[in-house]
Amino acid sequence: MKNLVGLLRRVLREQTAEQVGLAASGAAFWLVIAILPTAIAVISLYGLVVSPQTVATNLAGIAHNGPDTLGATLAQQLEKVAASDHAGLTAGLVVSILLALWSASAGVYNLERAIRAAYGFGPEEYVRARGRALIGAGVVVMSLGVAALISGAAAVVADYLPTVVVIVATIPILVAAGTGIIAILYRYSVGHRLALRRQLPGALTASIGLAVVVGAFAVYLHFSTRYTAVYGTLAGTVIGMVGTYLGVYVVLLGAVLNAQRGSIRLLPPPGGARDAPQDTIER
Repeated sequence: MKNLVGLLRRVLREQTAEQVGLAASGAAFWLVIAILPTAIAVISLYGLVVSPQTVATNLAGIAHNGPDTLGATLAQQLEKVAASDHAGLTAGLVVSILLALWSASAGVYNLERAIRAAYGFGPEEYVRARGRALIGAGVVVMSLGVAALISGAAAVVADYLPTVVVIVATIPILVAAGTGIIAILYRYSVGHRLALRRQLPGALTASIGLAVVVGAFAVYLHFSTRYTAVYGTLAGTVIGMVGTYLGVYVVLLGAVLNAQRGSIRLLPPPGGARDAPQDTIER
């Protein structure tokens, strides 16, 4: 118990020293800015395989789970993109996707910088970091497209099941998937030589924290209408940015937790000497 309390104290002290809250706010801003470019890239890419309207509808269904005005705004923009001439989308596919990916990569770039700072590492060289962010944005686009297609089928199945069964079955799956995604994100942000299994404690903590944040926001939005009276038509955007900020903050706290546990274990470089040292950075 003493070890746990000591660990929590070190996490709180380190997150203050590393200004995790400030890093989370910057990353959250760029992630919100990157939402539309990412969605446009998804529709442009997957619109060659299936109907763009189908992809837009599934993405809009995901967007409608957010705050009302933000979800409605995203849904309207997605419908406009899908309603564009399909030949135009195909002819300008390379240019449109590259531009959208570059815009979306800004969110990934700033999130990676924040995670590196939470681990106590300095920023990477700019060109390399932006290249990694561009690749990361491509992975996000592909994953989001798959999620959009799966969500349509999942929604049909969920309609035939009791709500309690859906919730009980969905939460563990989402927490497990979130843990894996966050652990990979930690490793990708810091470098490929980071031992993945040692990042799972922080990733699991962050995944559970995200579930709590999402649940708390859902309850708040369901029972409270005061935020719309204060912010009017901008309410959804404001709530979306606050929710994104809290989510990023939780992910960064998981990174700080890993760092304080001494979980930054660098593996030998590929093809290196067999007796190459494996450095563990103790905090």
